[in-house]
Amino acid sequence: QNQLDNIDSLLETGDDNRFNSKVIQLIMGGGKSKVLLPILALKRATGENLSIIEVPQSLYKTNLNDLNTVSLR
Repeated sequence: QNQLDNIDSLLETGDDNRFNSKVIQLIMGGGKSKVLLPILALKRATGENLSIIEVPQSLYKTNLNDLNTVSLR
């Protein structure tokens, strides 16, 4: 339920139909990389917005593998 609430919160738009800027802090294992990141990248790519995921080089391979696995489903 917390992940759904976070996704809904991060997908809120203002009166101008633009996404609101928000920061949410989650603990390790809270689903940031494997749940929230892929869903938000997909949902925020509206045709007017391009989702770009930028991670530190040390996390690149891990995130690439995770995102490829999720996006292939």
